[in-house]
Amino acid sequence: MIAETSKIVSRLRRTRGTIGGVWCPDLGASCPIADGARVRAVGWLSADHEIISGEVAPAVVDALRLLVRAGYCPVAAAGFHTCELCSGARESANVLVPSGDVLFVAPAMIVHYIEAHGYRPLDVFVAAVTACPVPPSAAYYDALRPFGGVWGYVDDAWSRLLDAELTRATDAQRRAAATSRRKGFDWGDGR
Repeated sequence: MIAETSKIVSRLRRTRGTIGGVWCPDLGASCPIADGARVRAVGWLSADHEIISGEVAPAVVDALRLLVRAGYCPVAAAGFHTCELCSGARESANVLVPSGDVLFVAPAMIVHYIEAHGYRPLDVFVAAVTACPVPPSAAYYDALRPFGGVWGYVDDAWSRLLDAELTRATDAQRRAAATSRRKGFDWGDGR
């Protein structure tokens, strides 16, 4: 895992010079944390490139927020990315949206780009987000199973990693639900 992360950070430095801003074309097969024939980059924006704008349904934004909060990503970039469009937001996480035999990869900053800058992801990504199983469900982790090779995992190692992560995530969700019930707080999302 550390070797894979080091390779990714090395690629970041080669392609951008620093671990700062980045731009990748929507639906390109490469982004800072993943590349390959089944990878599709979405939402890697830069002030130096035109941004597609338009309305995004609130349900899509809510689904993206949930993917940011509860979705899984086996790698992380070193450091935060600051929005190049306004400098008003910082984020370091990434979002994986499995869709059949394609894996959409977006920065968590995509929610900010939509809300603050009117970014409109392509319809194929919007459809994938709305069809994506809700994390941290077993269905979400099962949808990620075909993509371990993106980061160099062999099937058994990737499956063990996903199984362990699913267990960790569901245990954390149960603990949070128990804590909120004890405090009389209702998250409103079934926890």
